[in-house]
Parts: sequence; structure tokens; C-alpha cells
Amino acid sequence: MTQHRRSFVARMRRSAGKRWRRLRGLPPLPGKQPPPLRQADERTPFAAAAWLDVVKPYVPAAMPGEVALFVTHSRDGRSIRRHVEHYVRALQAEGIAVVLIVASDAPEVTVPPALATSLAGLYVRQNVGFDFAAWAHVMQRELALFRSDALYLINDSLYGPFNAKAFGALMARLRAADADIVGLTESHEKGWHLQSFFLRMKRRAFSSPKFHHFWQDVRNYPDKQDVIDLYEVTFCGRMRAAGLTCIALFENLRGDNQTAFAWRELIERGFPFFKAAVLRGDLPPTVTGEGWKSVLAAHGYDTGLVDTGPDADLPALLPAGLSRHRRRRALVDRLRSAPMPLRLACIGSWTSPGETGEASRCLVSALFHSEHEINLHPQPGTGSGSAPEWTVRSFDGAADVVLISFETTRMDPALTALCADAALHVGIMTAGTPGHAEAWPVVDAVLATDPAAAEVIRQHGGIPVRLIPALAAATDPRSAAAGITAALLDLLPAA
Repeated sequence: MTQHRRSFVARMRRSAGKRWRRLRGLPPLPGKQPPPLRQADERTPFAAAAWLDVVKPYVPAAMPGEVALFVTHSRDGRSIRRHVEHYVRALQAEGIAVVLIVASDAPEVTVPPALATSLAGLYVRQNVGFDFAAWAHVMQRELALFRSDALYLINDSLYGPFNAKAFGALMARLRAADADIVGLTESHEKGWHLQSFFLRMKRRAFSSPKFHHFWQDVRNYPDKQDVIDLYEVTFCGRMRAAGLTCIALFENLRGDNQTAFAWRELIERGFPFFKAAVLRGDLPPTVTGEGWKSVLAAHGYDTGLVDTGPDADLPALLPAGLSRHRRRRALVDRLRSAPMPLRLACIGSWTSPGETGEASRCLVSALFHSEHEINLHPQPGTGSGSAPEWTVRSFDGAADVVLISFETTRMDPALTALCADAALHVGIMTAGTPGHAEAWPVVDAVLATDPAAAEVIRQHGGIPVRLIPALAAATDPRSAAAGITAALLDLLPAA
């Protein structure tokens, strides 16, 4: 047999083996990373672009132990879901420190004081990107999590555990499992994977560079199906390709989602949880929760903790003011703990000719002589001789501060919407007196180069004003940059 024919036969055998494993619902062999079901959209912001309010920062224990990142959702902000405290207490009883991440659609989230005190950390996060983005965001922020002996990723989509004995037996099996990543259940839908509502990872898993590459790439997708396809379905395949082992405690002999289609049988096999989606009515008609109350009560669970109303997993659009308020608080906390460059998005008409364009170009020059990260979003130039519009991107995601030039004759809605999640909106007056009072309501403060213009804004705008150095060709850009930075930092604590 020739070398070419031997190579062809080997390729055919490998292809046939892959098809056989896929038809049998078996996971792919380790060593090669499976391709994603769809490609990531680079226009979608990364997980860390959302606002994150640190209510209680995570502080690791003196001795390494086990830590759980528990994601829950609060739509009205008045309380967290009834079953969450019971679930958290059960984890704590097993010696697991719990960091609670609340995905919020409301200005404030009320957590029972006794529960908040017992938590190892408490974060309120903008409700975007679902669980994977929330986990990724806190992991990227709190690197001390990786000193743990084991890290759990958990969400509030399960009711339970039913009783301490059943949960203790489950935890004993989890800790005894000889694998780097252990899930409770597996699914063969769209390829073999562990269901992400409860994952336990040993230190070997989160010591892998591939593990961190995965979580650093997570983005805030608004569509839950994108999150499932890009992250839940591919996570274990990518970890296996990195040489890690992944197993499920409850083998899936059916192929479909056994937590929905076979929840009674799963409970009888020792699974001390009940999937909340069974009661929501958003699963196929063949999925029925008939008799759930008697089954759960028979296993010792308080059925009064079950919320049978419509689920609130879909992300809501936050009011711009709320998002900015939260981001502003987080930004102030960040700068107080460790001064660092700001992310500035500048909307202006630096492409215009004449005095207006010249002042805007001097502003841009000053910003680039600072240490800040700069994104430039040009407004269309006006008048004859306007230069071509040009855009600069130095960061992804939302800006900390948006600088809006008041010399433009109109505010492009697409550009203002692009920066709507910034912590602070600041108008820039680089020349003359203000002539566009209708723009004042969209900004929180104004930086002005002319004292007379600043006085007009103080009298009629009702917003804070700070003076900055004149922006002209003769101005030292470093000096101007220092003045602008000082003015912005002066605005933040009072904002």
C-alpha cells in the first residue's frame, strides 16, 4: 500500500470513528478542541464591560478551602428569590464559602442582613450576558479565588437541595470523583457537555492557561441561546482538549435533558434538586411538572420556597441613568483603591475646518498626551473643507466617561447610544458661549475653557462646571491633559 493510500485510509477511519461517537452521543476524544457551534461576535462587549457594584469584596480565608460563585437574579430589587438563601445555607453547611452575584434590573438589591453577613463576597452586576458573563466578570476581578482548593460555579435555576442528608451524600460523591471538572448532569443536545447549573473544578483545572483563556473571552451576549452554544456546550470540550478530565455524577442514558424530561427518575436516583424551568411553561408540551409538590415535600423540601411565576432570566434594558449611577459608584471605588487610567469616549467635530475643528483637534491631542484609553467617535464635519471623518478605538466595551463636544450642531443618536452605559457624561465647551442648551440635559457636568461660558452654564444649566486650560495650537498638550484629568477626577466624588 502506498504512503498516499495509507494516509487516505487513516483519515477515513478517523472520520468514521468521529461519526460513530457522535451518533452514539459520546463525547469527543480528548486532544483536539471541537469547533464552536457559531463564531463569537467581536462587536459584543466583553463580560467586564458591564457595571459591577462591589457590596462586599471577596477576601480569601487564611486557609485554602472551597468557594462557590453563586449567580442569582433580582428583577424588582426588593429581594432575592425565596429559594436562594436556603441553597446558600446548604452550601455553607458543607464548608463552602459562597460569593453571591446578583444580576440586577433595579437601583438597589435587598439581601437579608444575616445572609449578607455570612457571605464571603457580595456583588451586584448589570443583568447582561447571563451566568457565564457574571462568573467570568467576578473571576477576572478577584484573582484570589484561584487560591482555593476547589471552585464551584452555581446558579439559581435549581430548587433544593431537598434535605441535608441527600445533599451531604451528593457532596461526598463530588469530592471523591476522580476528575478535574465534575458536573451533576450531562447532556447530549448539540454535543456532549456538562450542564452548567452546578460545576465543581479542582485546582488543576483553574491552573490551566486554557481555562483562563476561555473565561477571559466571555462576552455579554443578549441571547441566551448564544451563551449556551458558545460557552456551555463548548466548555468541557475545550477543557478536555487542554488535557483536563470532565465527568458527570448522573449519567444520561436518554440523550435529552433529563432534568426536564425525566426529573422524577433523576430525583429517585439521588439528585436532590428540581429544575425551575419545568414549572415555567417554556419547555416542550411533553415536559410536565404534574405532582411536583408532593414529590418535593416527600423528600423534605419546603415547597413554599418555590416560585411558580414566570421566570425572569431574560435580560432587561436598564434605564441609562441607573446604569450610569451604578457605574459611577463602581468607578469612584476603583479609583480610590488604585488610581488608574480612565476609559474616555470622545464625541466631537474635530474634522471640521476653522476655529471649531481646531479646538476639537487640540482637545484630542491633549487626550492622547494623557495616560487614558481613548475612543474617538466623530460627528460629521460641517462647512466646506471638512476633513474626512476618522475613528479611533483603544478599548472594547463601555467607557468610564463620555466627552461630548457642544460645538456640534446636532447630537448623533447612534453615537450617544453607543456610550450610554458610561459612568459620567461630560460636555466640552472649547470656544465661545454655549448655544445649544437643549444638549445640557444629556450631560452630568461641563468642562469649559472660557470663564464667561462657564458662568452662563452655571446660571442656566443647573449642572456642575469646571474650568480647563484653553485649547489652542500654542497650548502645551501635556499641561492641558493634566488640567482635563484633574477636572474629571474633581467631578467624580461629587457625582
